[in-house]
Amino acid sequence: MSMKKTAVAMAAVTWGLNSIATAYAGQETAEFEVRVGVSDACEISADDLDFGTYNILDIVPLTNTSNITVKCSLLTVFSVGIDQGQHGSSTTDRKMLKTGGNDQNANHLLDYTLNCVGVGVPACALNWGDIGEGSVFTSIGTGADMDIVLTGSIAPGQNVESGSYTDNPVTATVDF
Repeated sequence: MSMKKTAVAMAAVTWGLNSIATAYAGQETAEFEVRVGVSDACEISADDLDFGTYNILDIVPLTNTSNITVKCSLLTVFSVGIDQGQHGSSTTDRKMLKTGGNDQNANHLLDYTLNCVGVGVPACALNWGDIGEGSVFTSIGTGADMDIVLTGSIAPGQNVESGSYTDNPVTATVDF
C-alpha cells in the first residue's frame, strides 16, 4: 500500500471515530455510596510452657516463661484469661498430673501457678485467672501482634514421685 493510500485510510478511520464520539446527545451522572461495617476481631495463640526439670530438694521455685500472642483490630478492648487446666480445681489451684498417674493420688499431682508480666501491675500479675474472674490481662488492640509474657512457677519442696508431669489442655481465651 502506498504512503498516500495509508494516510487517506487513517484519516477515514479517525473521522469515523470522531463521528461516533460526537454522536451522543448528552451526558447524565449518578452518585452512589460505598460502605462496609468493620467488626471487632481478635486472634490468639499460645506457646507451650516447659519448666525443664524439677528438683524437689531445691529451696527456690522453678520458674519459666512463654508467650501468648493476641492480635485484635484497632482500638478493640480485650481480655485474656487462662482456665484451671485439666487437673486443677480452680485457677488458684492448678496441677500437673504424672504421666500414667492417678489424679486421686497426691503424690502424682504437682502444683503450679501462672501469672503475667505487663505494663504497670496488671490484674493477672499474682495469678492469671479465667474470663469472668477479674484476674485477667486486659489491653486495647493495635491491629498488630501483641506478645504477652506468661510466667509459670512451681513451688519448692513438693513431695511427688519422679516422672513426667503435664497439664493438657490448658486453655487461653481472648474475650472482646
